[in-house]
Amino acid sequence: MSQPVTSSAKTTSAFSRNKTRILVISFCSLLMISVLSLSGYIWYQLCQLHDQTHDSLRQLHAQYQQLAAQSLQYGTQLTKLTQKNLAKNQVDIQDYVVLQKVHQYLELAHIESYWRQNSKSTLILLVSAQEILNQNHINNTDKLKQTIAQEIMQLKAIPAVDLTGRLSKLDALITLTQQLTVKSMHRPKDNDDRHLATTDTWHERFTQSLWALKKMVVVKRLDDTDPAILSPLHTRLLQDLVAGYIMQAQWATIHGQEKLYHQALRAAMKLIHQRFADNIKAQTYLNELKQLDALSVTFSLPALAPALTEVQQLLDQLNTSSIKDTAYD
Repeated sequence: MSQPVTSSAKTTSAFSRNKTRILVISFCSLLMISVLSLSGYIWYQLCQLHDQTHDSLRQLHAQYQQLAAQSLQYGTQLTKLTQKNLAKNQVDIQDYVVLQKVHQYLELAHIESYWRQNSKSTLILLVSAQEILNQNHINNTDKLKQTIAQEIMQLKAIPAVDLTGRLSKLDALITLTQQLTVKSMHRPKDNDDRHLATTDTWHERFTQSLWALKKMVVVKRLDDTDPAILSPLHTRLLQDLVAGYIMQAQWATIHGQEKLYHQALRAAMKLIHQRFADNIKAQTYLNELKQLDALSVTFSLPALAPALTEVQQLLDQLNTSSIKDTAYD
């Protein structure tokens, strides 16, 4: 009886051990499966993360390349813009210098025209300003060129003063002053100035003495504007005074002094009327003076303000453009 019990106990013990082994093996298997599953999941997550990281890196690389291309493009555009601004500024500076020269010529022409009434020098200055503009190509100067051309045409249309002929006539009048004669200071003889015959000798002598005394004494009337006695020296002084007025008119003709020219000629005519005899030579002399007095020494020149104003506006525009470019840079 004891052997079967032992055998059964052994069998039970072996079954228990086998069951334990099975359980251990099952647990180990489950554990390995769990580890493998976890490892697979981790591996999957790692792969997903790797792919995402790779995609992110690829996107970042693409963005970097795009940014690099844009930066290169912006750099190129900035370089071109800088070069363009430098070229524009250089052109603006050159234009400004040219317009400053034109402004100086026009300002001098305005002074010669307005203050000195000198058409010849004014025309030379305007032509110089026109040549400077034609030699340099500056934008927005067409209107200025047209204005200067119109002013040149107006100056050329002004009749020229014949200075040589005018001075020759005045020289001839200076020479003719020596032929002018001063007014006579003696009154015409009265019809009563004759010797009265008398039978008395002493009475005849007394009458002759009174007649001689009358011829020696010159009576000056208070209402007479003529001098009592004029010597040859006084006559020469009056002639030289007329010649001096004519010389003054010559000087005024040369220097374009219109007012002084007419004042000198009229003073000469007034002196001839007052002091010189009214004969053919004096009348001829006065007619020459009247003809010269009717002429003008200068002609009014056109105003040159429009051209001067236009070139100043162009200079102001260049200054404004330069200030804006500096602020933009």
